[in-house]
Amino acid sequence: MDSDGVDEGVRFRVTMARHHARLHVMAGGRDVPVQMSLEQCREVSLALLAALLRLASDEDAPQDGEVTAETILTVAEAGVGIQHGSGRPVLTLVLAGGAQLTFLLDAELGAGIAQALKDPSDFVRADEGG
Repeated sequence: MDSDGVDEGVRFRVTMARHHARLHVMAGGRDVPVQMSLEQCREVSLALLAALLRLASDEDAPQDGEVTAETILTVAEAGVGIQHGSGRPVLTLVLAGGAQLTFLLDAELGAGIAQALKDPSDFVRADEGG
């Protein structure tokens, strides 16, 4: 355990089944699988991304017991490329805290995103609920 009471020996992995995912929590030689639906996967993934960003932030430390909420994800690095084989555009975003997300786009969507980033006049402000 570290000084914050975090057990660094606990590990996680996800396995898939036909209609659900299993989140495995592994510690002390035990493997505890938790079956999760699509909605539960969405919920936990967004909560973990929000927690990652809060823990990586130098601004304000979260309060003990604070519940994470969906948040605007802070991007630390970005890159674009082409997927080998398909020739489709790929967008990679590295979030504050180090999580790397890679998105495979179709050509039309990739071009639309590129154009929107060049001319953000049509953007809806995030704080206006867009």
